[in-house]
Amino acid sequence: MKIRTLLFTGTTAIALGVASLAGAQDMNRSGNTGAGSATEMNRGTTTAPGTANTGAANRAGSADIGTLAAAENGDMMVQPFNKSVDDVEGMDVVGANNEKIGDVENVLIDSSGKATAVSIEAGGFLGLGARQVIVQISDLKLQDDRLVSDMSKNQVSELPNWND
Repeated sequence: MKIRTLLFTGTTAIALGVASLAGAQDMNRSGNTGAGSATEMNRGTTTAPGTANTGAANRAGSADIGTLAAAENGDMMVQPFNKSVDDVEGMDVVGANNEKIGDVENVLIDSSGKATAVSIEAGGFLGLGARQVIVQISDLKLQDDRLVSDMSKNQVSELPNWND
């Protein structure tokens, strides 16, 4: 009987912990009014929904990442990969050491309609704590059916945020 009680108590504590983390994550994503998280405010990197975070280290290499938008035409070709937006979205992104960094969430276009960057869902654990970051297409290479970057997970964590 004691073991059953301990198992139930431990399982309940884990479930409550995961639920509170998920709730905090949802609140940060949906409740973001432009003020940003405490961490973002301390770094001076607040973002408004649907905009790029230009306060973080700008390794994305774009002159004006604030003008990027998610590509809506799934048939549009993404150069230099010679793949459609629909084919690129969902691709794995790995670092040079073959460590998975994340997945492509969106192909991002500039004000002229040219695909210049992608947003990658990176970080987190089991969907909690993940965020989307901007990576320039010029910083990626197509290898087999995945995209390869020379960045590490730590370098990716410093990239500008993308909030769609």
